[in-house]
Amino acid sequence: MGKVKSWVMDMEENAIDMTVEEWTDKHGESLIEVYYEARRKYADLIEGASYELNKDELFEWLNTCPSNDWHWVGEHIPTGDEDGQIKIMFVLPNNKERQGR
Repeated sequence: MGKVKSWVMDMEENAIDMTVEEWTDKHGESLIEVYYEARRKYADLIEGASYELNKDELFEWLNTCPSNDWHWVGEHIPTGDEDGQIKIMFVLPNNKERQGR
């Protein structure tokens, strides 16, 4: 197995067992998308996972996504509990050629 593949697998395994803070302390913030992608990919292995992001994790993930001409708009909806809900809308460019038309 190549060194890079082994390194990525190590980061993914750590994402299953570590909090985001522990993971970034070990691997750095510049690779945070690996953490979130592994958490989604291996949600069935994570205890209690129907995988939900908390508010801070959600905005961290949104801020690290490559945009490619789209952006997001978020709205916090109070529900009576501490976190409430967050409604996210992705705004895509109006480009008929990119839509295949």
